[in-house]
Amino acid sequence: GMLEFSRAYGIRHALRQACYEGARTGCTPGATVAQVRTAAQDFLNIMGVVNPTITISPTTIDENTTEVTVSISATFRESSWFTPMFLGNSVIRSTTTLQHENALFPN
Repeated sequence: GMLEFSRAYGIRHALRQACYEGARTGCTPGATVAQVRTAAQDFLNIMGVVNPTITISPTTIDENTTEVTVSISATFRESSWFTPMFLGNSVIRSTTTLQHENALFPN
């Protein structure tokens, strides 16, 4: 049980950090939604999180964007290191919203 809950905590941390990495990437001038998705996915790949669902808002980042939100969810079973006994198909989620530099430094 301890190993399973430890892995769940690790996945939760990975999702939180990937959300932050993606949102931070999207908050810089000239960033695209594709770059946000790549930044988040790259971190999740390193951490062994399989088949995450990554949602980015807004769907287009431009000069009028004031904040970027990245939400990620993943099923524990798909990213577990062994067959889960307790958490099974539990879905782990995380969301991060950061202000875009457009909002922080208006022209």
